[in-house]
Amino acid sequence: MTEIELRTLPPRIVASVRDVIPHFADEGQLWERLMAGLTEAGATPAHGEPSYSVFHDHDPKEPGVDVEVQLTVTASFKGSDTVRCVSVPRTQVALGTLYGPYDRIGHVVEEVARWVETHGHRFAGEMTNIYLVGPESGRPPAEWVTEVCLPVATAETKV
Repeated sequence: MTEIELRTLPPRIVASVRDVIPHFADEGQLWERLMAGLTEAGATPAHGEPSYSVFHDHDPKEPGVDVEVQLTVTASFKGSDTVRCVSVPRTQVALGTLYGPYDRIGHVVEEVARWVETHGHRFAGEMTNIYLVGPESGRPPAEWVTEVCLPVATAETKV
């Protein structure tokens, strides 16, 4: 069972690449485009900050998956045709942590969604993954750490 908590993610400025990819497993293609385009876009990554993926797909019947990958940067930047500068607002989320490879991520998403519904919250945005330790770390998959976040509105939240 996954431990789930409410957390407020701070606002941040990110370098972003968003596109429709064939499958969730193809997310790495977006990361390659983001990393290759940082310098041309004028972006400077913030040292020690996690990376993010946002899943904008609202119609699972359409082919492909609408995914945005984000890397926190030190300051706003001009951007390019490939990499955009995006200001992400503070966001309240229900968060569950996945320890290990991504093959169990669907299970964690289901647990977090069930928790949101049973605790009287309502969904208020796109699912986001925060990658604390992932493939880029060089660590084996058993040591990866991903926070699965579902934005929520609570009774106290004004929408």
